[in-house]
Amino acid sequence: MAADVRLVPKAREFAVDQLLRLGGRRELVDDVRVIVDELVANAVVHSGTDSITLTVLSEWPWFVIIVADFGVWHVHPEVASRTMAETGRGLDVVAALSTSSGVCTKPSGTCVWASVSNSNCRVGTVS
Repeated sequence: MAADVRLVPKAREFAVDQLLRLGGRRELVDDVRVIVDELVANAVVHSGTDSITLTVLSEWPWFVIIVADFGVWHVHPEVASRTMAETGRGLDVVAALSTSSGVCTKPSGTCVWASVSNSNCRVGTVS
């Protein structure tokens, strides 16, 4: 898709449609909307790329959202240095709403992902 902030609503709609089509719980819809908003908007604003790819997949019990761009990210220093900035918290929001999330950078671009649990149970470790 074109790297255009005006397409964020279409990306959000696509992700929610995929969530429901792939058997995702309706309780996840609001979180998925916000996660897609943040990941797509960040790629558009910070990467300088002409296009991005949004991938949505289900690997039980996870629903995974992946946004890949083909640019080089630029974080504006004035935003990163202000504690009361109105921007610069998107990935923190994604981390709070998702079960797990991450960023992979390469010379060819950046891939940011988030997963949410499609199960009512939590993952834990027993030792």
